[in-house]
Amino acid sequence: MLRLTACFLITSLLFIVGSVSVPQSASTLTRLTNTPEHAVNLNPTLSDDGRTVVFESSADLLGQGDNSSFHLYHAEPAFKSIARTRAVSPALSSDGGVIVFASTEDLVGQNQDRNSEIFLFDGSKLSQLTKTGADSVESRLSDGNFQPSITADGRTIVFSSNRNFNGFNADGSYEIFLYNDQSFTQLTSATNEQSGVSPRISADGSRVFYKKTKPDASDLVLIETQTRQSRVLAADVAELSLTEGRAVSNDGMRVVYSVLTAPNQSQVFIFDAHDGAIRQVTQLGSRVTDVKLQPTISGDGKRIAFATRRRVINTSDGGVELYLLDLPTNEVQQITNAPSSATAEVVSSLNFDGTLVAFNFPRVLSGPVSDDDLRNNGEIYLASIAPRPEFGVATVLNAAAQGREPERTKIAAGSIATIRGSALAFRAEAASLAGNDPPFTVAGTTVKVNGQPARIFYAGPEEVVFVVPDALSNGPAEFVVTNSDGFSSRAQASITSAAPGVFTVAGDGRGEAIILDSDTITPGPFDPSNGRLRLSIFTTGAARAKNVSVTIRGRSTLVETVTASRLAGLDEIHVLVPAELSGSGRSTLVVTADGVQSNPVSVVLSGVAPTSTPTPAPSPSPSPASTPTPSPSPDSSPEIVISQIFGGGGNSGAPFRNDFIEIFNNGNSAVNLAGWSVQYASATASTWSVTPVTPVLLLPGQYYLIQESSGGSNGISLPAPDAIGTIAMAAASGKVAIVKATTALTGACPDDSNIVDLVGYGNTANCFKGSAPAPAASNTNALLRAANGCTDTRNNVADFMTGSPAPRNATSPQSPCAGVAFSRKGAKTQRKDAKESNLNFFFAAFAPLRENILRGG
Repeated sequence: MLRLTACFLITSLLFIVGSVSVPQSASTLTRLTNTPEHAVNLNPTLSDDGRTVVFESSADLLGQGDNSSFHLYHAEPAFKSIARTRAVSPALSSDGGVIVFASTEDLVGQNQDRNSEIFLFDGSKLSQLTKTGADSVESRLSDGNFQPSITADGRTIVFSSNRNFNGFNADGSYEIFLYNDQSFTQLTSATNEQSGVSPRISADGSRVFYKKTKPDASDLVLIETQTRQSRVLAADVAELSLTEGRAVSNDGMRVVYSVLTAPNQSQVFIFDAHDGAIRQVTQLGSRVTDVKLQPTISGDGKRIAFATRRRVINTSDGGVELYLLDLPTNEVQQITNAPSSATAEVVSSLNFDGTLVAFNFPRVLSGPVSDDDLRNNGEIYLASIAPRPEFGVATVLNAAAQGREPERTKIAAGSIATIRGSALAFRAEAASLAGNDPPFTVAGTTVKVNGQPARIFYAGPEEVVFVVPDALSNGPAEFVVTNSDGFSSRAQASITSAAPGVFTVAGDGRGEAIILDSDTITPGPFDPSNGRLRLSIFTTGAARAKNVSVTIRGRSTLVETVTASRLAGLDEIHVLVPAELSGSGRSTLVVTADGVQSNPVSVVLSGVAPTSTPTPAPSPSPSPASTPTPSPSPDSSPEIVISQIFGGGGNSGAPFRNDFIEIFNNGNSAVNLAGWSVQYASATASTWSVTPVTPVLLLPGQYYLIQESSGGSNGISLPAPDAIGTIAMAAASGKVAIVKATTALTGACPDDSNIVDLVGYGNTANCFKGSAPAPAASNTNALLRAANGCTDTRNNVADFMTGSPAPRNATSPQSPCAGVAFSRKGAKTQRKDAKESNLNFFFAAFAPLRENILRGG
């Protein structure tokens, strides 16, 4: 147990340490203070080693009869009064030996005007570091030096000040200053309308983060202390807040903060310098009355503590609770279990590895109080939290069969497999394929099988799709997925020479198989009536088998070749289908490789079923020729689709400055866009905004880029747009339509014959094509129609995935869809071209499989 806790147990009957049971959490709570109900204990800071807690209290913890004011107390191993003052979340060196804080008191006889100054306690004496004066008596409380933060060695301090150090702050704006070796350096130069506040320095002193306040919003800014270079990490953020305590990991690679993302809805965010990305780590609902989240981070940057009155993992009774998020495992623990009457703000502090958290909390956490008005007066608590598990649990499956095969624990070397679990990656990302082999790392995640690295097609939080290494011996295998935080999940399976899986259109291992006519390179139905039907079956885990057989409706087919394609892990089985299967309709197909069966799938066989006894055909009776009828008119709906939507332009973290809509001709004929428009409405709105497009002839496979409004100054400019509008689109949800007119649509879900394509995206969209809206996009991700725009099942949720925006305009390389290209060439040429570019052909022709590989299912 901590020396701190042991000391409390023996020093005084007045300050009893009590245990508090918390059923929802694996943590153990210890009450560090037990003061009279009228007393308040607030704003604790915990040292890296967890041995020292510093906090402020209005109680007489030393029993000296001094109840006249607040004291800053130090506890190691016993209570010690540092100063008679308020001290909000004092900063500590790593070992707790140096304490720095801001105070308006005259603590050492050098602050007679009582403006705010920075004080340092080195373990034996208290000294005043800054010696400034207020401009006037009236401005005494706002003039001075505030919010100090200290390095691990206690030698470097940053703070915010509106005083004129070194003669560089004559306008009296709040700037960020650095103190080292008894000298002051001004790090920022702003104006009265842009103040620098809430500075936080990393323990190693390499980085300073601070909040730049502006009239309507704030920026999160990083300063590299060696070069003095600064950059904005998050711009124009509403109600940006850095906790008074530790907000930066010791190495300066991560900073946590809270932001107001919607009315009555604040969230915790983290900037991670490892990949330069910002991610939202909470998904809290709305609540009119809540406490500040006050997110704080552990020294190793792997755990975050925060408080809220909203639901996190259990139904909320409206009372405040403290939570801990373990980033490597993405698991949340509820630290407290307070009654609904606990509603006061909570400030917490973590030690280096996040196994201890000190925090102030309403005293009703420990039991009832005699005066209900005093129930929210704080006490100081310490929670001991179990370390994270050594490994997470995962499951490995054949990526094609998806567990639908009889022997799901067998995985073939060289096959495409999928691992499912939790916290496998911290974002969804598809591999960028430079050739046919995917990389070994995607989204910071790696996979090893029996210690051998595996190439990865796709990494997401719950699934990773990869290629099993070739050079594996048959037998038991351990599959280890390691995320960018170093946390690994394990799965077990048996490596075999063959374990076939057949890819399916739905991507779930069942239903219609992905099969082509080998000669015409076209999908089914297939007619085997002439006895010369050859099919290409797309599989994985079959190429290394010695014996492969394929049955359709229980009847054997002639397996002509089994080849590995140029795409890593993808196999093709070519079979000759007997004429006797003509007219079989939907039939079950099974691949067997070295005695291991695949998932049963279906194939549709057309034609006329053969009869056992042929009967002569009746002699034809002459009859007048029928009057010819005209051929049907071409489809009046041009195949113009929305291929990309990005509504985060200019926002925090956005790669491009403007919102945009990209449209695409996935048909086989040119379309004149004269008189057309793109239109947008928010997720539940009935009013539509219009951007006319130019009268261009859009060719098959050609893209068209429409630039819209910007939400800020972040990101680079788009490629030259083909049309420009002023619509301000939402990043996460909305509705976009292509319309053969420029008159605005009406209604939340218009039924207008001029609508060529419509996409609803985000969970709240109330109008969409198909069974559900497309997924929610973000400031950093766009909606991308699969297969470069070629997939159109008329189901938004199936046709779109999220990914990095990649705007294409009319001058970008054209990308004709597979059916278009094939209609222009003979079958032999088509097949040759397809084989020479197997990867591109396969992805273009089979978008569902592409989604299975690149989206993970």
